[in-house]
Amino acid sequence: MGNYKSRPTQTCTDEWKKKVSESYSVIIERLEDDLRIKDSELIDLKQVFSSDEAFQKVNLNYRTESGLSLLHLCCMCGVFC
Repeated sequence: MGNYKSRPTQTCTDEWKKKVSESYSVIIERLEDDLRIKDSELIDLKQVFSSDEAFQKVNLNYRTESGLSLLHLCCMCGVFC
């Protein structure tokens, strides 16, 4: 970037906007990857959440590796929400 005082203000603003936009894109992509559930896992989750007997045996404090709770999983499966 060099000496910022010698550069036009608009150029610095454009570069800043570009960096923010690129960072935002990376963050959104990572969040979407964290929330993506495999089809096989989704089938198992739907089966558990639709069965009262199976749901009673579930640990309510369970969290996935990415930190999702059972409420997150229910909403992602379209159950109870």
